Amino acid sequence: MNEQVKELKKQIFKITAHRNDSNRSNETLAFRSFIAYSFAIQFSEFIKRYKHYGVTEAVLEESIFVRPSHFEIDEKLFNSFDLDALIQATNIYSQIVKDLPPFTDVLSMLLEEILLTHKRGSELGQFLTPTDIADSLTELFNEEQLLRTEPYSIGDICVGAGSLILPPLKMKAINTPEKIGLIKLVLNDIDPIMCTAVALQLITNTVQHNIDLNGLTITCANAITKYNKKDTMVFGFKTPSIVFERINEIKEHKKAATQYDHLSSMIRNVLTTERSIHQNNN
Repeated sequence: MNEQVKELKKQIFKITAHRNDSNRSNETLAFRSFIAYSFAIQFSEFIKRYKHYGVTEAVLEESIFVRPSHFEIDEKLFNSFDLDALIQATNIYSQIVKDLPPFTDVLSMLLEEILLTHKRGSELGQFLTPTDIADSLTELFNEEQLLRTEPYSIGDICVGAGSLILPPLKMKAINTPEKIGLIKLVLNDIDPIMCTAVALQLITNTVQHNIDLNGLTITCANAITKYNKKDTMVFGFKTPSIVFERINEIKEHKKAATQYDHLSSMIRNVLTTERSIHQNNN
């Protein structure tokens, strides 16, 4: 993973390396643009996936909200980028997510290194939780939540790129993946780039691992003065019930096919044994 992340970082920086601005300005622009472009690619796959499972256009409109202003890239600016590097970075990130367990946090440490070092995050008091600490905190996760059978919400009002919210999801995806569909995430951050980064992490995992949350709400606001106001919504969805139904049907068909193959194998083995015994007796 470390080598892949190094290559990801290298490709991200190449996006704007040719520009005449300062390194800090170029790195920030490159990362923001990578997030926006990658989200657009994964969101397109997200929609295709829903349609594959039978979700209609009407249900799509009811189930998904995106505020485009948080994910847009100026066309003139976009055309000035090293597009090969942008595409390569997007593909590398997607492959990293696919290769790792569901909901592994890929972006937090990279984001902090690029955007928050040298006191860049001091204005908003931004410090992202290290991955090893976040993973350790997951061990203290409320066991009652692990045993729930009805939908429930998990929230984080200063979510960053998801460093604290992703580890418990990862644990559940590994231990009880069938219960991921019970979780509704309610997330907020005051920094728009953090909101878009956590949106990218969650939607990429949904697409690459074919795993669905019950729902997601991401807002961008001061959690004290503007929390839960409609104009702060960045991205959200409520997974349509037909998606869960279709996935369960597919799983049942695969299970039945596996059982049939196992039974067929047993019958073939029995018949082969009987023929062998019959031939030996003759």
